[in-house]
Amino acid sequence: MVNRKASLQLSINAIVILILAITILGLGLGFIRNMFGSSLDQLKDVEEKIQIQIKDEIETSGKILTFDRLEINSQRGEEEKFYYGLKNTASEVYCFAVRIRCISSLRDSMPDICGYTASDDLVGGYEVDDGQSWFVLYKEITIEDGETQVTPILFQVSDVKEDTYHMRIEVFQSTTSGECDGSSIDTSADPYVKEDFHLYLS
Repeated sequence: MVNRKASLQLSINAIVILILAITILGLGLGFIRNMFGSSLDQLKDVEEKIQIQIKDEIETSGKILTFDRLEINSQRGEEEKFYYGLKNTASEVYCFAVRIRCISSLRDSMPDICGYTASDDLVGGYEVDDGQSWFVLYKEITIEDGETQVTPILFQVSDVKEDTYHMRIEVFQSTTSGECDGSSIDTSADPYVKEDFHLYLS
């Protein structure tokens, strides 16, 4: 009789512990889901505010190209995201090609001006001589007539020297109106617009 009571008590305790464990697990999962969901919502809100600010700046300043920041602080190996806004001032839809140049660095000199040897010093949107690309961005974007488009750029580099880099974004407009169709845009011509910024890499 004693053994039966002890076994029954152990069974009841096990069931109670199991129920408590399931309840705590459910609460924990709910908390984690809410926490991550809230963080993602906050990140989305920040990105939307950045896009609105860039569009407002273009409209009020009269610029056709601007960034959310002209100075980027980053550590090697870490990914950074920043935004640029571009306005199509034409009365027709056009395709634009975007590239980023490394103009100079504070401590280094040619030919290793930007951490690698490349004849044209292109680092974003187009492959450099050693296949390394600092920036990930859309090579071509279609913008409707009179519209402003805000686009993200991702930056990440690991095996480049710590330095301050003078960068330049250049935008080239297709010679004929219409959406991007994969045909090459002449990037040897004068750019539609260009803007310089600085990259502080530590």
